[in-house]
Amino acid sequence: MLIRDTEGVPLVLLEIAWKQNHCGVWTFADDGGRNARHRYARGDDGRLTLTRSLLRGGLFPEDDLNRGAVAAGIALADKDRGLYRYEYELANGGRVDTGPQPLHDDLAPFATRRTPAFGRWEELAAMHPGLRGTFVELRDADVAPGPGPVSAPWRPPGPLAPTGVDRLFEPGRRLVGGWSGHTGTVEVRPIGTIDLPTGRVLAYDPGSLGSAKEDDVLTVPLPPGEHPVRLSLLRPDGDDADDDHTLVMALRIDVADLVETPVASWEMALRSGQDYRELGEGEFYGVGVDGGVFGFCDAACRPHLAELFTDFDQYLRLVHGHGADGRSADPSNIREQARDTSPWSSTLHEPFGGGDLIVSRSGYGDGDYPVWIGRADDGRVAALVLDALVPDWSAKAPDPAP
Repeated sequence: MLIRDTEGVPLVLLEIAWKQNHCGVWTFADDGGRNARHRYARGDDGRLTLTRSLLRGGLFPEDDLNRGAVAAGIALADKDRGLYRYEYELANGGRVDTGPQPLHDDLAPFATRRTPAFGRWEELAAMHPGLRGTFVELRDADVAPGPGPVSAPWRPPGPLAPTGVDRLFEPGRRLVGGWSGHTGTVEVRPIGTIDLPTGRVLAYDPGSLGSAKEDDVLTVPLPPGEHPVRLSLLRPDGDDADDDHTLVMALRIDVADLVETPVASWEMALRSGQDYRELGEGEFYGVGVDGGVFGFCDAACRPHLAELFTDFDQYLRLVHGHGADGRSADPSNIREQARDTSPWSSTLHEPFGGGDLIVSRSGYGDGDYPVWIGRADDGRVAALVLDALVPDWSAKAPDPAP
């Protein structure tokens, strides 16, 4: 929806997609160019929260930190405290990032808004710098309708979609690795079971479990008990078709009672306080990895594992089978030695909480990786997948050489 002044000069462009809880506000400079874009997400309470903005120079206050900046990107960092991160683009090509801080005074009044009734766009139009503090009255333009329906000229931004999760677990499927460009064949490897005494799941880089908090568990639990676990592997073609070059594409828990039940839909797994509506295009909440492995465990395991893993050398011996000096662990000295469940994974039983930590290599290594929840037709949780984002889904893999 385009809002013009009485002379026909464009002032504000609104993107309204309530089905996706999205509201976008573009404002135009005097020369007709877009000088700001704001994105709102509609929450469960019906109010709009500003989640990100892109401002051109002159629309943000200058200080010693951002002197010379030509643009500023603003992203919501802490909704409860109303804090945002700023990323300034400097004229020399550099960038400056800030930690969480309040919105600057010009934007602070627009941090939250009421969701307007259809056609009542005055409050959103007031985000234009030239309309702030003035009385705004909108009238429908006298525009003749077009000859027929047309395709939508835009779509609302959305978070990363669970593309191809089922295909990761189709043995024999041919895929192309996104980072390496190598082609390979999908293999699916059962690696035993995981014991979840409470069903409250932590998805983590095991080396970071020492800093894990109680509320880091996924908000959707699995049924307590023992569940089978599988790896999705991409075994490359040719001379690299060995275990060392084979990539772990995903780590999957299947709910024991629903192993034979097809997954009807996938959705992003969240932790407490996370809201997918606040994500930008292609963004996701996930697991940060800086040790080349990721995994699952029950929340009951967290206190003891966190205590064990504060000693990094002990973490290496328990999870990786060697210490910082590279020597193999001695099972006679470490009662909780992990057992290898495949060349790419291991399981560590935690005797105090009664659960297991199961870990595997994480695709190409370090990075951030989403967790997907799979649901059966009736809505029951049937699977949990840690996705290492290995395939290039836009590429078609050739058939293997004869």
